[in-house]
Amino acid sequence: MKIIIIFITIIVNIAVYTQDYYPLKVGNVWEYSLGKTGGIKVRMFIDSYNKFTDEYTLVHIFKAASTTKITKRILDVRKNAIIRVADFNDATSEWIEAGTIELKLPLVIGAKWETNTNMKRTYEVIKKSTETLNGVTYNDVMVVKRTLFRDKEKSFWLEYYAPNIGLLKITDLSGKELVQWLSSFETTD
Repeated sequence: MKIIIIFITIIVNIAVYTQDYYPLKVGNVWEYSLGKTGGIKVRMFIDSYNKFTDEYTLVHIFKAASTTKITKRILDVRKNAIIRVADFNDATSEWIEAGTIELKLPLVIGAKWETNTNMKRTYEVIKKSTETLNGVTYNDVMVVKRTLFRDKEKSFWLEYYAPNIGLLKITDLSGKELVQWLSSFETTD
């Protein structure tokens, strides 16, 4: 009897844990600044929910202040992963299929995964920390190290996921230089 109760508790905790780190409601909107000056804006929103597959569609729209061109990224949010489905480049008017696992859920320290679509990427959840951004302190932030292999070069950065927010910021490997940061989050609650 005790074994069954423990198993049920683990399943419930995983589901709650996943929702805590990426709040999923149609209409939730995140806005980010990107680049050294913040001149590139990223708007991310939950577009739809499919009750039959229990998946959400997350849309990223990237726009530089100096251009009217946009790049759109479509992701499926599943119980165990966030998967990049396709990218649309406004400059070329082309959709590019991806299939990349962007985030494996639930976020657990020590978890690792790898993708090999058009280029190799490795990911590792390396720690839980407390982070301050724009004067707000966030506790229990999970930090994911991402490595991108392009030709013979490697690029590294850290992604920070805060409870009830999702992606908080992206930094260089030292954690000191911001690459992308949350400027606003609106929930439909």
